[in-house]
Amino acid sequence: MEWDGRDDHGRPVENHPLHVRVGLELRPTFDRMLEGTNPAWVGRVRGLATGSDGTLYVLHCYGGHHHRDNSAAIATFDRDGRYLKTIAPFPAALPDERLEGLRTIRRADGERVPYVYQYETRSFLPGLGDLPKHGMVVTRAGELGFVGIQEGPKNYAQPGEARFTVIGVDGGVPAGAGLQTLIHPLTDSGASLALSPDEQTVYATGVRAGLHPAIPANEFTCPVCDGGGGRTWRHTVPVPMVFRFERGAEQVSVFLDGSGPASDERPNLTHPMDVATDRDGNVYVADFGADQVWIHDANGTYLDRIAIDQPFRVAVHRGNGAIYVLAGDRAVDLVKFERSEAVRELARRRIGDYRHPSPLMRPILALDDTDEPAVLWIDHQRVEEQGDQFGEPASINRINATGTFSMGAVMELSLDRIHRHLYVNNRRRLDIETDTWELFPTQGGRMWPTSTPQSASGTAGRDGKYYLNLGARRARVIRYTSDMTVEDFEISRNEEGHLSGFARNRGRGQTADHLGNVYVLWKKEGPVADEGDFHRAHTLTQYAPDGSPLNKRLVNSQIPSVSSPRVDFQGNVYLVAGLRPGTQMAPEELRGQVPRSLHDPDAVHGLNAYPMIYGSIVKFGPEGGAIFENAGGIAANYAYGEPIDVHGAQWVTPGVSVASSWATPKIGRERTADGQWSTGRQAPGASVVCLCEHANIDVDGFGRVFYPDAGRAQVGVLDTAGNRLGTFGTYGNPDSDGLSFWWPQAVAVDHEAVYVGDRLNRRIVAARLSYRNEKTGTLAHP
Repeated sequence: MEWDGRDDHGRPVENHPLHVRVGLELRPTFDRMLEGTNPAWVGRVRGLATGSDGTLYVLHCYGGHHHRDNSAAIATFDRDGRYLKTIAPFPAALPDERLEGLRTIRRADGERVPYVYQYETRSFLPGLGDLPKHGMVVTRAGELGFVGIQEGPKNYAQPGEARFTVIGVDGGVPAGAGLQTLIHPLTDSGASLALSPDEQTVYATGVRAGLHPAIPANEFTCPVCDGGGGRTWRHTVPVPMVFRFERGAEQVSVFLDGSGPASDERPNLTHPMDVATDRDGNVYVADFGADQVWIHDANGTYLDRIAIDQPFRVAVHRGNGAIYVLAGDRAVDLVKFERSEAVRELARRRIGDYRHPSPLMRPILALDDTDEPAVLWIDHQRVEEQGDQFGEPASINRINATGTFSMGAVMELSLDRIHRHLYVNNRRRLDIETDTWELFPTQGGRMWPTSTPQSASGTAGRDGKYYLNLGARRARVIRYTSDMTVEDFEISRNEEGHLSGFARNRGRGQTADHLGNVYVLWKKEGPVADEGDFHRAHTLTQYAPDGSPLNKRLVNSQIPSVSSPRVDFQGNVYLVAGLRPGTQMAPEELRGQVPRSLHDPDAVHGLNAYPMIYGSIVKFGPEGGAIFENAGGIAANYAYGEPIDVHGAQWVTPGVSVASSWATPKIGRERTADGQWSTGRQAPGASVVCLCEHANIDVDGFGRVFYPDAGRAQVGVLDTAGNRLGTFGTYGNPDSDGLSFWWPQAVAVDHEAVYVGDRLNRRIVAARLSYRNEKTGTLAHP
């Protein structure tokens, strides 16, 4: 071997030998979970229930881009609030017979991974997505019941068919479990549930009926529900009914309703939101609109009522008969009542002020009456009953705090290999040498996991600088030194000659090579758009270290589904693209397990997730290329088989996910006969959803590509010629250790280790880059 005495950046290395390491057959090995891993951390609470042993079941949502496209998990806690385990997604160690009611995918190595029923909320169980708040139930036989909604895939969570859904308290979905009784054909609220004492009858209320259908494809778009932050509750109305059904019934029947004349003996339900039962089987209904808690026997006969302003949750102690109510519009009180000769208030405590206007987001109440004192769970807060008063609320997250921060959903990783910093979500970074974390401030807020019009996305370049793509309103790229000082450098969308783009809508990535040249993916719009561009089409622009443009269309794309640019030491450019070579629509490994078409009967609304989440790594030489219809080069397809060409690429290798191509149906731009621009062009596809997310890949010093494969819970590695060197990782939920992933989203790599950001397990897994055969040595300085 010959050495010129310079490092990879071309800088002279004085009076130091070259350490040589040769490895054959890459075998990444588990190193550690980075600090910040905490499976007990609870996101947005959407469902609560307590079991007969005092176990608390918490359905919580997190990991979305917006407030209504989150994923869901179910965690369990003891009655003191200490974390026990996660049961959804299912534990990796469950035997196959415990999952017979759930569709899964088998990898070529035999590993079982979740099937993706709905790609916008990454749902592994049909109906389990970004659900509204509601009460769940747990049977003594070990079944957890909640109401799942067939929502989306569409912008934000949408109304859909709601069904009683059952899983085991161990996370299993045996044959006959899963989706069961139909609650309502079109609702965005699900329903709050209660069990009869013998657990054979289920009561449900709190349903809101949709005023229009939520079609997952493109036939209908509601500007409020789709584009207005998911405010579907503005287009739903309360159903003034309490439903009842026996376990195993096809659909519900009406137990109480709001029809007919109202009287003291026959109350007229207006806006019932919650239901509970006592030990005698009597039914309690919190009617928010009537300012009453109605009490009926199991036959529906009126017994009594409790007058209280705007009650929306109710629970009843099975031992002493105490009644607990959450009531209020914005200022919410927890109130305890006794019902003997007459109803009497015994205790009251202000729980908090809730400013969200949606009735779907009001706090949930669950009662643990298995021991004394009784414990009330209100969203993530634990409150003890103390006779004529309530104790101080304690947060589950505080109870389970590890003394450090909780990582949260990891969606963006990059490595400054010169200064040895690992950047996460444009929020914090790890000093790899000292193993210490620090928060760092930049202009704008973090992009991930929840963005605003002023959010920012950051990437460390090979030059040791940090590049920030800031905000949707005045998008620009800013450069920071390693000590996070802003340099005299800015690329702005407002400057003449620079291509326009939005960071939130979406600047899809930026980086820098070892010489300081900068590469930015911009959205093309207005006069800089190309004829035939689809909505939000992108182009990769190359800039000199001073910010002057070198090539405004280094890689010019007709589609928006390109992201995560990376550059090697030879100037080759790597992109994630939401397309596949030839006619392939899903990885070959999945042939026979998922269709090669739009329709899959098991998927939510029959929309096959896999063509929407699987794409490719594309390598271009320093001269770049284009992604356009009829451009020549490598024939490919996107969405559900729509043709596209990749011109000038050295190779296109499929298998990366999530590489989305699902926003392609949106309106694009085309030039009219008089040379003006219109907004009439629309790309083919299946559904209009967010397109905000994308895989975060990395390229090491040898030109090897490390990429996430969320759909198969693994990480893949390609050599510099695009050949697959292998994959690593197995499926695992938040309790799994080792190289286990649920939804790997982001990868960063240096010469020693690879770091994997697992978005839904909310952690970063570090693996050492080891080899089956390895030799080391030195070369003298020339």
